Amino acid sequence: MIHAGRLAAGPGDAGSRRALLPALGALSAFGPISMDLYIPALPQLGRDLATTDALAQLTMSACLIGLALGQLLWGPVSDRYARRRPMLWAVAGFAVASIACSFAPSIGILIGIRLVQGICGAAGMAIGRAVVHDLFDGPEATAGFATLTAIAGAAPVLAPLLGGVLLSVTDWRGLFVALAVIGAALLLVAALFVPESLPPVERTTGGVGNDLRGIGAALRNGPFLVFAVTLGLATAGFFTYLQMSSFVLQNEYGVGA
Repeated sequence: MIHAGRLAAGPGDAGSRRALLPALGALSAFGPISMDLYIPALPQLGRDLATTDALAQLTMSACLIGLALGQLLWGPVSDRYARRRPMLWAVAGFAVASIACSFAPSIGILIGIRLVQGICGAAGMAIGRAVVHDLFDGPEATAGFATLTAIAGAAPVLAPLLGGVLLSVTDWRGLFVALAVIGAALLLVAALFVPESLPPVERTTGGVGNDLRGIGAALRNGPFLVFAVTLGLATAGFFTYLQMSSFVLQNEYGVGA
């Protein structure tokens, strides 16, 4: 493992840069983990808070909306104010929001906190990829993004399995405590191993107007829109399945969490 100070001091060291990828991959994965860990507990959560299945599922939707909106926030923020500090604040916010979820007294409050949790979790996804963009070029950048995608892609598979195991010793509130512990561990990883990768001379200026112009340029990019819409539709189908699966399997087929 490479300490952040060593890596920042030697950005040309390809080995040091590659050693950073597992940490960035973990930070990219904890957004999906925040949605998927408690999937087996959704029916239990609904019963506990005396709410409908639809509102229990909305806690997951709120997190997903937060992850989407958060990327629009953290991308420009990290371009303007650098990578490291916004990431640390966001990961800390994720841990605090997770604890708050575990104490939520009602479904409405839980939905609101989940939105905040998603916004904070988006920082790992957006800023992690930005750091790869800062440090890698060409085929190395492609390989770096592929590594992050592979690590993040494992999260939706492993997180529900872990959640089901944890439910044998705790309840849905305990799963959010587990998310807080994961957030704290990732905060330590970010603090120790993720360097500042964006030099002051490369940071953007111009305020919100500049950010909106950048978003407008992306929306006018036809190939980008094709890929973005295709991925969005595929993701929508995937998360619709995830939201429904625990209710169908547990309530209709009697499968345990």
